[in-house]
Amino acid sequence: LNGLVALAHAEIYQRRADRSSGLVRYFAVDLPRTFRETWAYTVAALLMFLLPALAGFAITLNDPAAGARLVPGVEHVIRDIRAGREWWLAINDDGRAASTALITTNNIRVALLAFAGGMLLGTLSLFVLAQNGLLLGVVAGAAHAYGFSGNLWGFVAAHGVVELSVIMIAGGAGLQLGWAVVRPGLISRRAALTLAARRAIRLLIGCALL
Repeated sequence: LNGLVALAHAEIYQRRADRSSGLVRYFAVDLPRTFRETWAYTVAALLMFLLPALAGFAITLNDPAAGARLVPGVEHVIRDIRAGREWWLAINDDGRAASTALITTNNIRVALLAFAGGMLLGTLSLFVLAQNGLLLGVVAGAAHAYGFSGNLWGFVAAHGVVELSVIMIAGGAGLQLGWAVVRPGLISRRAALTLAARRAIRLLIGCALL
């Protein structure tokens, strides 16, 4: 027993002192383990994004004008699609650095809203996910209706996989917070929220790096 205690002591405190080991452990163990433990929330976030996206796609594919009314401010995007213009090329007019900052800031804003919305029992998280899903669905429906789909998906595929993944994980983290308050289980709401917040922070660190 003494030998086991000595080995455990060395293992625990040696890793605590070695920061590089902690960083490797985070990426190799902690982040994937936390993701697997909370995958159901990420799937729920994906569904709240995907279902409005599919609805917006179906409506806009059959009637682009009706789809344009679903999302305020999307009319000019649909006009560009109908005209065959790749509107995203205009973001380079102010320089690539400025465009990168603009896109990155927007992605961070959406991810933070999807996460922070969990403090409102998850309602704001659900709204942000549904709103962005509907927007993508409407744009995609218009692109398919006007024969522009190849251009659109070529643009989205270049960076959308990482961006959308981060938004789903952040949204799932937000839903964890809301669910901990609504259904804490056999522990107090405070304890449930603390546990959910710890998991959420581990996920958000990975999202921030992505």
